[in-house]
Amino acid sequence: MTFSQYETGVLCQRFFIPKDWIQQDTVTITGEPLRQIGYVLRLKPSDHIIVLDNSGWEFEVEIERITKEQALGKVITKESGHGEPRIKITLYQALLKSDKFELVLQKGVELGVTSFVPFISERCISRKESAAKMERWGKSFRKPPSSRNGWFCPCCIR
Repeated sequence: MTFSQYETGVLCQRFFIPKDWIQQDTVTITGEPLRQIGYVLRLKPSDHIIVLDNSGWEFEVEIERITKEQALGKVITKESGHGEPRIKITLYQALLKSDKFELVLQKGVELGVTSFVPFISERCISRKESAAKMERWGKSFRKPPSSRNGWFCPCCIR
């Protein structure tokens, strides 16, 4: 989730969502983005958000209905994203102790790194690259900081 500003001067929240949540002119949002929309940001019907489907498209969506299970919205505009750098950067990083690796991921995303390759080196203290860690790292990519205005979600390569 990040911020985006349209010609109206209104600041909109940005969310990365799976492509299959967008069906023609209707967007269905569930899971963590729904929690952000409904409980954290307390958005209401008629509020606008920006959704990104990781294919380079940006959709301005007007929220029509929010329930505990899902938020439904209508696509207002669809634009091609134009903020991605021409050079793709892959960062190879040895696994670090504790949450330090997540800090490297966060700062890398802020700097525009497009993919990360974690590896275990001879001097690594952390010896495991578990599925739970990969899932947690993936979640941090889907919630990029507001300082990054990319249209694609970075990835972690095994």
